[in-house]
Amino acid sequence: MTAQHAMSILISRFFFLPLLIVSVLTPALAQVTTTITADPSLGTQVTQDGSMHTIDGGTLRGPNQFHSFDRLDVGTGDTANFTGPHTVANILSR
Repeated sequence: MTAQHAMSILISRFFFLPLLIVSVLTPALAQVTTTITADPSLGTQVTQDGSMHTIDGGTLRGPNQFHSFDRLDVGTGDTANFTGPHTVANILSR
């Protein structure tokens, strides 16, 4: 092994190993975007006020309120607030 080859191996190990460790230990910080799209089959209504998304309507059956969505993705820092009458004990969605 030549001195140049040994130096090349040494440099590559000292450069790439810390880079590998940092990339493995650094968590991915993904930002999720809110997308809430009601499917019209159960009468679900979605309104937005800033980062608050209010979900109302739906179909009532006894103590249950049913909602249906084409898409329900709540993004980072946003809130989805399900509302309904005080008689609702369970909120179910599909």
